[in-house]
Amino acid sequence: MKNKKIALIAGITGQDGIYLSNLLIKRKFRVIGLSRRVERKSKNLKIIKTNYSFQSLKEIIQKYKPIQIYNLAANSNPISSWKEPKYTFNSILNITINFLENLKYNKNIKFFNASTSEIFKSTNKIVNENSEIFPNNPYGIAKSSAHFMVAAYRKYYNIFAVNGILFNHDSPYREKKFLIKHIILEANKVKNKKIERIKLMDPRPVRDFGFAGDFMEAAFKILSLEKPKDLIIATGKSISVKDLAKKITRLMKVPSNKIKYIRNHNYPVSLKKKTSIRKIHNITGWKPKVSLEELILMMVESKKN
Repeated sequence: MKNKKIALIAGITGQDGIYLSNLLIKRKFRVIGLSRRVERKSKNLKIIKTNYSFQSLKEIIQKYKPIQIYNLAANSNPISSWKEPKYTFNSILNITINFLENLKYNKNIKFFNASTSEIFKSTNKIVNENSEIFPNNPYGIAKSSAHFMVAAYRKYYNIFAVNGILFNHDSPYREKKFLIKHIILEANKVKNKKIERIKLMDPRPVRDFGFAGDFMEAAFKILSLEKPKDLIIATGKSISVKDLAKKITRLMKVPSNKIKYIRNHNYPVSLKKKTSIRKIHNITGWKPKVSLEELILMMVESKKN
Protein backbone atom coordinates (compact mmCIF):
# COMPACT_ATOMS: atom_id res chain seq x y z
CA MET A 1 0.00 0.00 0.00
CA LYS A 2 2.97 2.36 0.63
CA ASN A 3 3.74 2.81 -3.07
CA LYS A 4 0.13 3.16 -4.16
CA LYS A 5 -1.72 6.39 -4.86
CA ILE A 6 -4.98 6.25 -2.90
CA ALA A 7 -8.33 7.51 -4.19
CA LEU A 8 -11.55 7.57 -2.17
CA ILE A 9 -14.92 7.15 -3.96
CA ALA A 10 -18.18 7.87 -2.14
CA GLY A 11 -21.04 6.06 -3.89
CA ILE A 12 -18.81 3.28 -5.19
CA THR A 13 -21.64 0.86 -6.03
CA GLY A 14 -23.43 3.13 -8.53
CA GLN A 15 -22.66 3.19 -12.25
CA ASP A 16 -20.29 6.16 -11.89
CA GLY A 17 -18.41 4.52 -9.03
CA ILE A 18 -17.98 1.31 -11.02
CA TYR A 19 -16.51 3.05 -14.07
CA LEU A 20 -14.42 5.46 -12.02
CA SER A 21 -12.92 2.72 -9.85
CA ASN A 22 -11.92 0.71 -12.94
CA LEU A 23 -10.38 3.81 -14.49
CA LEU A 24 -8.38 4.65 -11.37
CA ILE A 25 -7.14 1.09 -10.89
CA LYS A 26 -5.84 1.12 -14.49
CA ARG A 27 -3.95 4.29 -13.56
CA LYS A 28 -2.25 2.48 -10.67
CA PHE A 29 -4.43 3.85 -7.87
CA ARG A 30 -5.60 1.83 -4.92
CA VAL A 31 -9.31 2.60 -4.54
CA ILE A 32 -11.15 2.87 -1.24
CA GLY A 33 -14.89 2.83 -1.89
CA LEU A 34 -17.59 4.03 0.49
CA SER A 35 -21.08 2.56 0.69
CA ARG A 36 -24.01 2.58 3.09
CA ARG A 37 -24.70 -1.11 2.47
CA VAL A 38 -21.72 -3.08 1.13
CA GLU A 39 -18.30 -4.19 2.37
CA ARG A 40 -15.87 -5.94 0.05
CA LYS A 41 -12.14 -6.32 -0.54
CA SER A 42 -9.96 -7.22 -3.52
CA LYS A 43 -6.38 -6.46 -4.58
CA ASN A 44 -6.77 -2.79 -5.51
CA LEU A 45 -10.30 -2.10 -4.26
CA LYS A 46 -11.66 -2.04 -0.74
CA ILE A 47 -15.27 -1.07 -0.01
CA ILE A 48 -16.02 0.23 3.47
CA LYS A 49 -19.48 0.50 4.96
CA THR A 50 -20.12 3.98 6.38
CA ASN A 51 -22.89 6.34 7.44
CA TYR A 52 -20.93 9.30 5.96
CA SER A 53 -20.79 11.11 9.30
CA PHE A 54 -17.98 13.60 9.87
CA GLN A 55 -16.28 11.27 12.37
CA SER A 56 -16.56 8.21 10.11
CA LEU A 57 -15.05 10.10 7.17
CA LYS A 58 -12.35 11.56 9.41
CA GLU A 59 -11.23 8.10 10.56
CA ILE A 60 -11.21 6.74 6.98
CA ILE A 61 -9.28 9.73 5.62
CA GLN A 62 -6.73 9.56 8.45
CA LYS A 63 -6.22 5.84 7.98
CA TYR A 64 -5.89 5.68 4.18
CA LYS A 65 -4.58 9.18 3.38
CA PRO A 66 -6.15 9.55 -0.09
CA ILE A 67 -4.79 12.12 -2.53
CA GLN A 68 -8.14 12.28 -4.37
CA ILE A 69 -11.75 12.09 -3.13
CA TYR A 70 -14.76 11.74 -5.45
CA ASN A 71 -18.16 12.44 -3.93
CA LEU A 72 -20.67 10.56 -6.11
CA ALA A 73 -23.07 9.62 -3.30
CA ALA A 74 -26.65 10.82 -3.81
CA ASN A 75 -30.26 9.97 -4.52
CA SER A 76 -29.95 10.89 -8.20
CA ASN A 77 -33.52 10.90 -9.48
CA PRO A 78 -35.22 14.34 -9.67
CA ILE A 79 -38.74 12.90 -9.86
CA SER A 80 -38.38 10.49 -6.95
CA SER A 81 -36.85 13.30 -4.86
CA TRP A 82 -40.38 14.74 -4.55
CA LYS A 83 -41.36 11.66 -2.53
CA GLU A 84 -38.54 12.16 0.00
CA PRO A 85 -37.52 15.83 -0.22
CA LYS A 86 -36.15 16.11 3.31
CA TYR A 87 -34.05 12.95 3.03
CA THR A 88 -32.81 13.95 -0.42
CA PHE A 89 -31.76 17.41 0.73
CA ASN A 90 -30.14 16.34 3.98
CA SER A 91 -28.28 13.35 2.56
CA ILE A 92 -26.74 15.27 -0.34
CA LEU A 93 -25.83 18.41 1.60
CA ASN A 94 -24.72 16.68 4.82
CA ILE A 95 -22.37 14.28 3.04
CA THR A 96 -20.81 17.15 1.09
CA ILE A 97 -20.33 19.29 4.21
CA ASN A 98 -18.82 16.38 6.14
CA PHE A 99 -16.24 15.91 3.39
CA LEU A 100 -15.50 19.64 3.17
CA GLU A 101 -15.10 19.95 6.94
CA ASN A 102 -12.49 17.19 6.79
CA LEU A 103 -10.69 18.89 3.90
CA LYS A 104 -10.04 21.96 6.07
CA TYR A 105 -7.47 19.82 7.87
CA ASN A 106 -6.26 17.92 4.79
CA LYS A 107 -5.55 20.60 2.20
CA ASN A 108 -3.31 18.33 0.13
CA ILE A 109 -6.37 16.29 -0.97
CA LYS A 110 -8.16 17.06 -4.24
CA PHE A 111 -11.97 16.83 -3.95
CA PHE A 112 -14.47 16.25 -6.78
CA ASN A 113 -18.16 16.83 -6.12
CA ALA A 114 -20.72 15.45 -8.57
CA SER A 115 -22.99 18.39 -9.32
CA THR A 116 -25.79 18.19 -11.90
CA SER A 117 -27.49 19.96 -14.79
CA GLU A 118 -30.62 20.01 -12.60
CA ILE A 119 -29.19 23.04 -10.79
CA PHE A 120 -29.76 25.29 -13.80
CA LYS A 121 -32.80 27.42 -14.53
CA SER A 122 -34.97 26.14 -17.37
CA THR A 123 -34.12 28.12 -20.49
CA ASN A 124 -34.19 27.96 -24.28
CA LYS A 125 -30.59 29.18 -24.31
CA ILE A 126 -27.52 26.96 -24.29
CA VAL A 127 -26.33 26.79 -20.69
CA ASN A 128 -22.72 27.09 -19.60
CA GLU A 129 -20.78 27.21 -16.34
CA ASN A 130 -21.96 30.78 -15.70
CA SER A 131 -25.67 30.20 -16.38
CA GLU A 132 -28.25 31.04 -13.73
CA ILE A 133 -28.72 28.46 -11.01
CA PHE A 134 -32.41 28.12 -10.19
CA PRO A 135 -33.49 24.47 -9.67
CA ASN A 136 -37.13 23.38 -9.66
CA ASN A 137 -37.07 20.04 -7.81
CA PRO A 138 -35.75 18.88 -4.40
CA TYR A 139 -32.85 17.00 -5.98
CA GLY A 140 -31.70 20.05 -7.92
CA ILE A 141 -32.13 22.27 -4.86
CA ALA A 142 -30.03 19.91 -2.72
CA LYS A 143 -27.36 19.65 -5.40
CA SER A 144 -27.24 23.42 -5.91
CA SER A 145 -26.74 23.87 -2.16
CA ALA A 146 -23.85 21.39 -2.22
CA HIS A 147 -22.49 23.09 -5.36
CA PHE A 148 -22.44 26.50 -3.66
CA MET A 149 -20.92 25.00 -0.50
CA VAL A 150 -18.03 23.49 -2.48
CA ALA A 151 -17.34 26.85 -4.15
CA ALA A 152 -17.52 28.69 -0.80
CA TYR A 153 -15.17 26.29 1.00
CA ARG A 154 -12.75 26.41 -1.94
CA LYS A 155 -12.48 30.17 -1.68
CA TYR A 156 -12.58 30.53 2.13
CA TYR A 157 -10.20 27.68 3.01
CA ASN A 158 -8.10 27.68 -0.16
CA ILE A 159 -8.67 23.98 -0.85
CA PHE A 160 -8.77 22.05 -4.13
CA ALA A 161 -12.50 21.36 -4.34
CA VAL A 162 -14.40 21.30 -7.64
CA ASN A 163 -17.88 20.70 -9.00
CA GLY A 164 -18.23 18.53 -12.07
CA ILE A 165 -21.64 19.57 -13.46
CA LEU A 166 -22.82 16.28 -14.94
CA PHE A 167 -25.58 16.16 -17.52
CA ASN A 168 -27.56 12.94 -18.07
CA HIS A 169 -25.34 9.87 -18.43
CA ASP A 170 -26.11 6.19 -18.64
CA SER A 171 -24.58 2.73 -18.99
CA PRO A 172 -25.56 -0.94 -18.70
CA TYR A 173 -25.21 -0.50 -14.91
CA ARG A 174 -27.96 2.14 -14.84
CA GLU A 175 -30.94 1.48 -12.57
CA LYS A 176 -34.27 0.52 -14.15
CA LYS A 177 -36.06 3.73 -13.13
CA PHE A 178 -33.93 5.94 -15.41
CA LEU A 179 -35.21 6.88 -18.86
CA ILE A 180 -33.05 5.02 -21.39
CA LYS A 181 -32.96 1.82 -19.32
CA HIS A 182 -36.72 2.08 -18.72
CA ILE A 183 -37.51 2.44 -22.42
CA ILE A 184 -35.24 -0.51 -23.32
CA LEU A 185 -36.85 -2.77 -20.72
CA GLU A 186 -40.36 -1.77 -21.77
CA ALA A 187 -39.51 -2.26 -25.46
CA ASN A 188 -38.31 -5.77 -24.65
CA LYS A 189 -41.66 -6.45 -22.97
CA VAL A 190 -43.47 -5.24 -26.10
CA LYS A 191 -41.33 -7.53 -28.28
CA ASN A 192 -42.12 -10.46 -25.98
CA LYS A 193 -45.84 -9.56 -26.00
CA LYS A 194 -45.90 -8.99 -22.25
CA ILE A 195 -47.30 -5.47 -22.66
CA GLU A 196 -49.03 -3.57 -25.45
CA ARG A 197 -47.48 -0.11 -25.07
CA ILE A 198 -44.38 1.64 -23.76
CA LYS A 199 -45.82 4.25 -21.38
CA LEU A 200 -43.83 7.46 -20.89
CA MET A 201 -44.72 10.60 -18.96
CA ASP A 202 -43.87 13.47 -21.28
CA PRO A 203 -42.40 13.72 -24.80
CA ARG A 204 -41.25 17.34 -24.47
CA PRO A 205 -38.14 17.46 -22.24
CA VAL A 206 -34.85 17.89 -24.12
CA ARG A 207 -31.74 16.41 -22.53
CA ASP A 208 -28.06 15.74 -23.21
CA PHE A 209 -27.28 12.01 -22.80
CA GLY A 210 -23.78 10.59 -22.52
CA PHE A 211 -21.89 7.46 -21.46
CA ALA A 212 -20.98 7.18 -17.77
CA GLY A 213 -17.53 5.79 -18.57
CA ASP A 214 -16.70 8.87 -20.67
CA PHE A 215 -17.98 11.19 -17.94
CA MET A 216 -15.78 9.57 -15.27
CA GLU A 217 -12.78 10.06 -17.55
CA ALA A 218 -13.71 13.76 -17.54
CA ALA A 219 -13.98 13.78 -13.74
CA PHE A 220 -10.47 12.36 -13.47
CA LYS A 221 -9.13 14.96 -15.88
CA ILE A 222 -10.74 17.78 -13.90
CA LEU A 223 -9.13 16.52 -10.70
CA SER A 224 -5.78 16.27 -12.49
CA LEU A 225 -5.73 20.02 -13.19
CA GLU A 226 -3.24 22.24 -11.35
CA LYS A 227 -5.93 24.73 -10.33
CA PRO A 228 -9.54 23.90 -9.35
CA LYS A 229 -12.27 24.71 -11.88
CA ASP A 230 -15.99 23.94 -11.93
CA LEU A 231 -16.76 22.45 -15.35
CA ILE A 232 -19.74 21.03 -17.23
CA ILE A 233 -19.47 17.37 -18.26
CA ALA A 234 -21.80 16.56 -21.16
CA THR A 235 -21.77 15.65 -24.85
CA GLY A 236 -22.93 18.99 -26.24
CA LYS A 237 -25.70 17.19 -28.16
CA SER A 238 -29.30 17.17 -26.99
CA ILE A 239 -32.39 15.16 -27.91
CA SER A 240 -36.05 15.24 -26.87
CA VAL A 241 -37.65 12.38 -24.97
CA LYS A 242 -39.87 11.80 -28.00
CA ASP A 243 -36.95 11.49 -30.43
CA LEU A 244 -34.94 9.42 -27.96
CA ALA A 245 -37.80 6.94 -27.59
CA LYS A 246 -38.12 6.70 -31.39
CA LYS A 247 -34.38 6.12 -31.73
CA ILE A 248 -34.40 3.33 -29.14
CA THR A 249 -37.47 1.58 -30.60
CA ARG A 250 -36.01 1.84 -34.11
CA LEU A 251 -32.75 0.25 -33.00
CA MET A 252 -34.73 -2.47 -31.20
CA LYS A 253 -37.08 -2.98 -34.18
CA VAL A 254 -40.18 -2.04 -32.18
CA PRO A 255 -42.84 0.07 -34.00
CA SER A 256 -42.84 3.67 -32.77
CA ASN A 257 -46.65 3.59 -32.53
CA LYS A 258 -46.16 1.35 -29.49
CA ILE A 259 -45.14 4.41 -27.47
CA LYS A 260 -47.86 6.09 -25.42
CA TYR A 261 -47.39 9.36 -23.51
CA ILE A 262 -49.25 10.05 -20.30
CA ARG A 263 -48.55 13.65 -19.43
CA ASN A 264 -48.10 14.05 -15.70
CA HIS A 265 -47.87 17.68 -14.60
CA ASN A 266 -47.67 16.89 -10.89
CA TYR A 267 -43.89 17.18 -11.18
CA PRO A 268 -42.33 20.40 -12.51
CA VAL A 269 -39.87 19.63 -15.31
CA SER A 270 -37.25 21.72 -17.02
CA LEU A 271 -38.21 21.28 -20.65
CA LYS A 272 -34.86 22.09 -22.23
CA LYS A 273 -31.31 21.40 -21.09
CA LYS A 274 -28.82 22.16 -23.86
CA THR A 275 -25.17 22.86 -23.20
CA SER A 276 -21.73 23.37 -24.69
CA ILE A 277 -18.58 21.39 -23.78
CA ARG A 278 -16.22 23.98 -25.22
CA LYS A 279 -14.78 24.97 -21.85
CA ILE A 280 -13.94 21.48 -20.56
CA HIS A 281 -12.48 20.55 -23.95
CA ASN A 282 -10.31 23.68 -24.07
CA ILE A 283 -9.05 23.23 -20.50
CA THR A 284 -8.60 19.44 -20.26
CA GLY A 285 -8.70 18.19 -23.86
CA TRP A 286 -11.57 15.86 -22.96
CA LYS A 287 -14.41 14.99 -25.29
CA PRO A 288 -16.82 12.03 -25.24
CA LYS A 289 -15.93 8.92 -27.23
CA VAL A 290 -19.23 6.99 -27.17
CA SER A 291 -22.12 8.28 -29.31
CA LEU A 292 -25.76 8.09 -28.20
CA GLU A 293 -26.49 5.26 -30.65
CA GLU A 294 -23.45 3.32 -29.41
CA LEU A 295 -24.59 3.87 -25.82
CA ILE A 296 -28.11 2.62 -26.59
CA LEU A 297 -26.79 -0.48 -28.39
CA MET A 298 -24.40 -1.14 -25.50
CA MET A 299 -27.35 -1.05 -23.10
CA VAL A 300 -29.66 -3.08 -25.36
CA GLU A 301 -27.06 -5.83 -25.77
CA SER A 302 -26.10 -5.92 -22.10
CA LYS A 303 -26.94 -9.01 -20.08
CA LYS A 304 -27.84 -6.73 -17.17
CA ASN A 305 -31.30 -5.97 -18.62
